Amino acid sequence: MAGQAGIGRLFGSFNRTFWVVNFFELFERGAYYATLAVLTKYAVDVVMADLDHASFIFGIVYALVLGLLYFYPVISGALADKLGYKTMLTFAFACLIIGYYLLSHAGRGAIGPFIASYMLIGLGAGTFKPIVSATIARVTTTEQRTSAYSIYYWLINFGALSSNLTLSFYINEVSLYHYVFIISSVLIGVNVAILLLFFRNPVEPRKELSVSQAINLIRPAFKDRMFVMLLIIYSGFWFMYTFQTYIQLYMDDYDRMPGWFNLQMLACVNPGTIIIVGPMLTKAVERFNSINVMMTGISISALGIFITGFSEISALFIVGIIIFSMGEFITHPGFIAYVSRISPKDKLSIYMASIFVSVGIGTITGSVVQGALYDYLGRGVMMPKLYIALVVSVGLATIIGFIFYNRLITKHAQKEDPAFRPAPSIWSRTVTMAVVLLLIPATAGVGYAAGTSVFHGEEEDDGGFDWSDYTSVPLDIPDIPGSAQEGDTVDELLQIDVPNVVEVTLTLTWTDEADAGVRYNNEPDQFRLTVTPPNGTARTGGPTANSQGGAGTVSVNFDFPLGKKEFFNGTGQWAVGVELVTAGDQVLWRPGIGLLDRADTGNAYTLSVECTYMERT
Repeated sequence: MAGQAGIGRLFGSFNRTFWVVNFFELFERGAYYATLAVLTKYAVDVVMADLDHASFIFGIVYALVLGLLYFYPVISGALADKLGYKTMLTFAFACLIIGYYLLSHAGRGAIGPFIASYMLIGLGAGTFKPIVSATIARVTTTEQRTSAYSIYYWLINFGALSSNLTLSFYINEVSLYHYVFIISSVLIGVNVAILLLFFRNPVEPRKELSVSQAINLIRPAFKDRMFVMLLIIYSGFWFMYTFQTYIQLYMDDYDRMPGWFNLQMLACVNPGTIIIVGPMLTKAVERFNSINVMMTGISISALGIFITGFSEISALFIVGIIIFSMGEFITHPGFIAYVSRISPKDKLSIYMASIFVSVGIGTITGSVVQGALYDYLGRGVMMPKLYIALVVSVGLATIIGFIFYNRLITKHAQKEDPAFRPAPSIWSRTVTMAVVLLLIPATAGVGYAAGTSVFHGEEEDDGGFDWSDYTSVPLDIPDIPGSAQEGDTVDELLQIDVPNVVEVTLTLTWTDEADAGVRYNNEPDQFRLTVTPPNGTARTGGPTANSQGGAGTVSVNFDFPLGKKEFFNGTGQWAVGVELVTAGDQVLWRPGIGLLDRADTGNAYTLSVECTYMERT
């Protein structure tokens, strides 16, 4: 009972605005991480499937988005002070809804629309991010901060877990991933309703500020040299963190998990760990020095990545991600709380927004560098363990940076107060720094010594992709009945959700009326069939006429050659246009005045579809 009362006091100590913005975070992160769980695979193997070095190219695109996601918050945080938090949140949610919806329509080869919609998502998320963290800082006391940001971080991960866990049961094929983006758009719509009904600005907008003045408010944080050093050092953790973007490819390329274990399930491991273990970790580390806690957290995360990357056993692959996640939860909330404590009170929102610069530096460089590393080491020379070792080495170098930073702030504190003595810690010992320094080349050496691994993804050798494990299977698609009026085009939509479609034949059939009598000739009807598959290569059949008073057919055929990997040219939505060019009238066969002719304005038809695809046996 005492424990329940303590929890009640903890949750009851926060006001309504705190919980409103945390619900924003719950749904926004649910949408973002649901998309992120499948985005790398979707981008590399669908949108950019026709490009060489697709994983490296995606890394560059991802870096562009991360620039908006993590550098723009410095500006949007300042603009929120001028325009008001509610105004900026409205703009953020509008960008996110539109961006996710448009992303669902970016199919194979649609690289421009993919980049544009993804950039819009980055703009919306970059606007949203600093507003929530700054609001929490403004509506909580200094004593509440650690607990407040732990709740905030816990709810982020609950959103990520709940969305991916739900979708893992329904959307487990690449051909269905566009539905994830639509669902993400709907989740942001929930936030719009919460915003309109419950949110109030935690502080009044400073309308007297010009935009340039609002942006200039950022400068003091970047004149603080120690703070800038802290941001640069901390970016190393986020460089390491970016391995989660490419672990999706690593898992599939090297068969690290059973076939039933899909990407959404993989995306549940990290947030699920934080939700279950996070509260206990918060309680365990809250009494320790924040810098020491961060170094411990980074060490645990590096160990987790090493186990995940070097394991040959599926269970250890997951155990490594669990360990990494525990280290992440120890590290990041502690860093946020540390910055909130060292920030000048009148510049709190600017310092809090500046955290995202550190995250941005790490994730942008991580996405580009790791994209290149994985493209060469993972899919080129088949040495994924060396890739993992280099990522872990960056985490170890980050720990060295924090050791130096900790010594500098200790010296500064002793200048301020000669009686100051830091609490003894393993991280303050010279031997610790020496061991970590030695581990950097040792880890890289182990990665190199591990050699090559058996690759199960896209084959690059002369033999191409091995299709021997696949068999040709017909797809049962019901006939589509319809009718058309003369001169009109009826649009039909056809959805094919299986990959590796090798042939599709669409056949339109119709039957004309018999002659109205012995004195009448029924002129034939003419139909035209236009078909546009998901890859945009439209084809047209006809116009074709039926025999007098008989049946007519017009067909369009598509053949998709087998490629060097699984493909999605025919996967998705097909647009079919059925045009009745002419509807032949019942015309008197003897010369007459024409008034006795009988007009025919339309006809019924049936659209049949034959589809064959390659299925893995």
